[in-house]
Parts: sequence; structure tokens; C-alpha cells
Amino acid sequence: MTSDRNGKIFPETLRSGDVLNILMEECRTKNVSIECDRGVHSVRREGAGFRVYHAEGAIMSPRLVIATGGCSYPATGSTGDGYRFAADLGHRIVETAPALTPIIAAEFPFSDLSGLSFPNLKISIYRQKKIMEKKGDVLITHQGLSGPGILDLSRYIRPGDTLKLSLLPEDMRSSMHEWLMDKAAIEGSRKIGSMLANSPYLMHIPPRLIKKILETQEIPSGIYSSHLSREMRLLLVEKLAGFPLTVEKLGGFDQAMVTRGGVDLKEVNSRTMESKLVKGLYLVGEVLDIDGDTGGYNLQAAFSTGALAARSIINSSLTSS
Repeated sequence: MTSDRNGKIFPETLRSGDVLNILMEECRTKNVSIECDRGVHSVRREGAGFRVYHAEGAIMSPRLVIATGGCSYPATGSTGDGYRFAADLGHRIVETAPALTPIIAAEFPFSDLSGLSFPNLKISIYRQKKIMEKKGDVLITHQGLSGPGILDLSRYIRPGDTLKLSLLPEDMRSSMHEWLMDKAAIEGSRKIGSMLANSPYLMHIPPRLIKKILETQEIPSGIYSSHLSREMRLLLVEKLAGFPLTVEKLGGFDQAMVTRGGVDLKEVNSRTMESKLVKGLYLVGEVLDIDGDTGGYNLQAAFSTGALAARSIINSSLTSS
């Protein structure tokens, strides 16, 4: 194994398949049976144990671990069945929805700029009022926005929200406005598009994005800077400091990396992952109301909660024997 500068652990080969191989080998060593093609369709509490019904019949067990994942990546078989099983056993399910997913913007004006990215951009969410803001990397797509900054915020975003992208830091608004006035006085015959492309406040913005922003505000990029009215200057600075995009919808579960929502954490013992409602029932991983930022945190949550449940079951088995 090896670790990177952030403390993340990887196999030396850097191949994910090797992690799977190690886990499978450990299962073989411990005589753990993995039965495939046994799609579980229901679970019932029966006496002091659980009866799990699948396509080929049923299995009885004194303990049950629900580790079915969320609704994201349905091609892997993770279709949200675990939420139904937990609910059938009496648990409350916090509303689920896609998270770590891109957003699709209504009347998106930047489709032809797909692929442009911006590091550490401030993103604000408005729903009548500002409800949250965060900095992160943003990627323009054909339909809207993606990138770590958007993915991490997606758990809080709802259709109809307005996202504002701060291409110009708020504390530079007045300086930018003064710069525009000074430039108009000195270089009045220079076209605004060319002038903005060389602004010291906008060096991180490609000229084609500046041109597109001007178009959205119906300001011709070929207009002379001396012809830019005060209203135009104020409007331009306002949009640069917070360009608004209306969220039409979020990417679905087929695009989402994780699912937000799940089994209410108040109903689960955080030390053992055992249900507080049903003895012998354990809930781990994404079936819980846990979702983290990008960067392996959700995988770590799955590993850690799984390990806690396993240790608890082992200790319980040793005690009962």
C-alpha cells in the first residue's frame, strides 16, 4: 500500500481491481460465501431473527446487515431497495435524491463554451434569499455546470434555485467600475470586448466568455468604451460579480455519484451501526442519511460504518457464545 500527500491510501499498483481481489481473497480465507444472482425482494422480522426472501427462496439469519447502497449507479444493482427494506422494518427514511451530480440550467447561454473550467470560484445559491455559498472548481458543460464545486453543493440545490457565479470578487466591484470609467476616458475609441479581455481584474476569464456575457446583457462587444453608459457599466459589473443561472433540474441517479437522504441517523447507534429500533439489524454505507463531498469521503463512510457493524457483530457473537 502507498499513501499520497493528503493521507489517502492506495494499492501500489494504483489499480482498483487489486482492492477487490484482496477483499475477495479474504472472504475465501474466512469461508465467506457470496451468492450472486439472488435478487432480494423483501425482508421480514421473524422471531428473534430475519427472513430474507430472494428469487430462489429464502434465508433465515439471527442478524441482518443492510449494505445495499443508495439509488446512484443503478447499473450496479444499487436501485434503492435498501430504503424499502429498512422502512418495512420500521425505520424512517429521510427524503432521497441525487447528490454529487451536475446541474442543468434553464436557457443556458454557455453551451458552446463546454469544457471551460474555473478554479476556486465562489458559487452562491439563492431561493428568494441567499441560502448558501461555497468556493470550488467549476466546469461548464453543454447543459449547465459541473466540477467539484458544483457537485459538492448539489445536495443543497433544488430545481428553480438561482446560482450566481462570482467571476469578479465582490471586493473588486467598485475598483472594476472605476477602471471602466478611467479606461473610457483614456481609451474611449477602444472596443469594450477588447478592453475587458485585457482587464487586470478579468485575466482568468477567457475572451469568448466575456463576449458571451456581453451578449446576454445585450451589450455589443464592438461598442466603443466611451459609448458604454453608466447603466451598462453597473449592469456589467453586477453580472461579473454574480452571473445568475436558473436551475432547471439536477442530474439524475444515472449521473449522481451518491444519494442524499436515507435511514434517519437518530435511529441508528453510531458506535455499532445497530438499529435502535430492531435488535440484530445493522445499517451501513449509503443506505444511511450520510453523503460527503467528492474525494473519497463517501467510500470512507461506507468502509468505516461497515467495519463498525462487523466488529459489533463479532463481539456480540463472542458474548452470546
